[in-house]
Amino acid sequence: MRLSGHLKIPSLMLAGVILIFLPFVIKNQHLMHIIILASLESIVVMGFVAQHNLKLITFCTAAFWGMGAYISGFLSTKLGLSFWSCLPLAGIGTALFAFILGLIVIRSGWVTFLMISIVLGEVFVEALGHMDIVGGWDGITGIPRPAIGTFVFVSKGAYYYLALGLTSLCAVIFAAFYKSAIGKAWTAINQSPELAASVGINIFKYRMIAYVAAAFTSGLSGSLYAHYLCFIAPHTFGILRSLYLSINAAVGGLYFFISGPIIGSIILRAVPEYLRITDKYEPIFEGAVIILIALFFRRGVLGFFRKSTLRGL
Repeated sequence: MRLSGHLKIPSLMLAGVILIFLPFVIKNQHLMHIIILASLESIVVMGFVAQHNLKLITFCTAAFWGMGAYISGFLSTKLGLSFWSCLPLAGIGTALFAFILGLIVIRSGWVTFLMISIVLGEVFVEALGHMDIVGGWDGITGIPRPAIGTFVFVSKGAYYYLALGLTSLCAVIFAAFYKSAIGKAWTAINQSPELAASVGINIFKYRMIAYVAAAFTSGLSGSLYAHYLCFIAPHTFGILRSLYLSINAAVGGLYFFISGPIIGSIILRAVPEYLRITDKYEPIFEGAVIILIALFFRRGVLGFFRKSTLRGL
């Protein structure tokens, strides 16, 4: 059931307290690592869900994630910029690329848009692999860790709070969109683009907003991802990773715009780890997940437990 208005604020406060004190409860560093990666992936998935609900089916979400990571990695290792400068520049740079590309591809039909996203996902990886300035196929190493004065972020707990803060920021950004007039236009386009256009809603404009917003937040996530691992390589951001991220969205629930990506990313990051599923067998596992979703969880895990709710945050 949907939480009543009186219970929402206390529930959010309780969730906030739990998240703040989580590193003091969880002592397993590997589990903290999983939570951090799931948190960063959930930001990318939020952008995918926003696009999906506007009929923009894309398979280059990992490319935008990687673009943010490479912008941040290049600026920090080649130009000596700090993480705090690289973070916004990675988001802005990725958003600017998406804006320019969106002017060309968003007006095309969904089939063309999908095909271009697939091509972009492949070309992005190949281009990085042949660019010596960013390390080629070996990637960028020695990416510096974030620091505040003399304090350097090294521990999993420190990175957890960074990831938590960034995820919360991106969640607020998307929640603000969904609660505003933009969100109402998004809902109208989701229900019927033709009907929305007939009442004066600019389909291109609102799809462009979602496309650029998704690129911006993915770029932010990619920046922290690069500075967390201190190493990035082209193969990490291939089209297969984009497919996995879209499965995260389906597992959590495509009609739960904020909580769905978070829950789906946690499940799809944790389950393979604890089942000891290697990269060799991960595609088989992901394929099995797709079949299970199609058969039993068509509205995702959250949709299964909240059948009375059609959509929500």
